Amino acid sequence: MQTYNCLIVDDEPPAREILKRYVASTPMLHLAGECNNAFEVITFLHNENVDLIFLDIQMPQLNGLELLRTLANPPKVIFTTAFEHHAFESYELDAVDYLLKPIKFERFIKAINKAIPSKEAEQPDHVSNELLSDWAENFLYFRSERKMVKVILQDILYIESLKDYVKIVTDKSR
Repeated sequence: MQTYNCLIVDDEPPAREILKRYVASTPMLHLAGECNNAFEVITFLHNENVDLIFLDIQMPQLNGLELLRTLANPPKVIFTTAFEHHAFESYELDAVDYLLKPIKFERFIKAINKAIPSKEAEQPDHVSNELLSDWAENFLYFRSERKMVKVILQDILYIESLKDYVKIVTDKSR
């Protein structure tokens, strides 16, 4: 089976971590690297061979759409963003797919199957049910004391409103 070098580009560490786990769980993908911003990508692409980029749109200085427009021979691109209003423009730039955050593993696999030529693509059948159930876990990230905290939804006991803030009490916070 051929492996494909991919690059994760996102200025948010939690988003990069999720994509890194998804890539590691997909046998045909190899993580060539990760970048925090568009300028790192340009340097990276000059030095490394990349087949597929997971590209965030909202980044400082140069956004993902602007970056893609600057690349002479870009690899295949799957946009990963929290904003749906750039979808049309992404397809005008020949993006393979457009994934909305939070990205589910099943949707990630579907995008990979679009990016990889069909004769070499493995269908989601190769992913075990156990692995899918791990990724089916529902969670959200919240900012707390200047860092991102992952909260498993089934662990929440209650949520309390405090003016401009919310207090989330989980069975792990006791």
